[in-house]
Amino acid sequence: MAENIYELKDVSYSWVDGRPALDGVSLAIPSGKRVAIIGANGSGKSTLLTLLDGLAFAKAGSLTAFGAALDAKALGRPDLQRAFRRRVGYVFQNSDAQLFCPTIREDLEFGPLQLDVAEGEVARRVEAISRRLGLGDLLERPPHELSVGEKKKAALASTFTLETEVLLLDEPTAGIDPQTMRDLVDLLQEAHAGGRTIVFATHDLHLVEELADEVHVFGRDHRLARSGTPEEILTDHAFLLAQNLVHIHVHRHAHGVHQHEHGHAIAPVKKVPARRKKGKRG
Repeated sequence: MAENIYELKDVSYSWVDGRPALDGVSLAIPSGKRVAIIGANGSGKSTLLTLLDGLAFAKAGSLTAFGAALDAKALGRPDLQRAFRRRVGYVFQNSDAQLFCPTIREDLEFGPLQLDVAEGEVARRVEAISRRLGLGDLLERPPHELSVGEKKKAALASTFTLETEVLLLDEPTAGIDPQTMRDLVDLLQEAHAGGRTIVFATHDLHLVEELADEVHVFGRDHRLARSGTPEEILTDHAFLLAQNLVHIHVHRHAHGVHQHEHGHAIAPVKKVPARRKKGKRG
């Protein structure tokens, strides 16, 4: 049985004005798993990821990471914070919160350089992820000149250059084109095959189906509504509808109108068979 990287026991978090963001959440995230966090807007998905990344801390309950408390006291120690940052990388939902250097190249270099990765190795990582995500023409440009999708790709790349054990991703497919979505999914599959733990919050149910091993669903009451496998969760259409994760889609045709439940998804890539070369007739 895989050991748990994260363990949450009755964790709650509220905003400064007292509004709840998470309420009594208990769950575990095992090492090497791909874990999807889904739920309606405002249910607490992003808040959970910020807690897992040590950007905020539980107001009640306990949260451990790698067998040690993940709290303000622990991350207040520079040595422990540095060790944690070497192991956990986070992709923000808002790419503008992640890109702050004069150029995209410097954004990709920033994290590993702060962790004392050798310059030659940093250059190798930047070249590899830039080639993979098609960022070559963007590296010398400032972030404010990029489109939303280009910024998202750059933010993803800046986290991948860290080569951490754990990847936390908040809405990773939002704002990117279908081919980049395909590249991202393949990249995450490879990262998982290499032993990395992946936790992602998303509204994209196809991404959940294709990528996740486990799914945690958060309700509008900011509590954990249900956990299970993708098959268990995604085949329960009544439950998904109650959680605002699918909607009734209306089609109008010449002979009338009909409706059905509908969820947004990325289309799986279609493999085109290679053409056979025509041989010469003897």
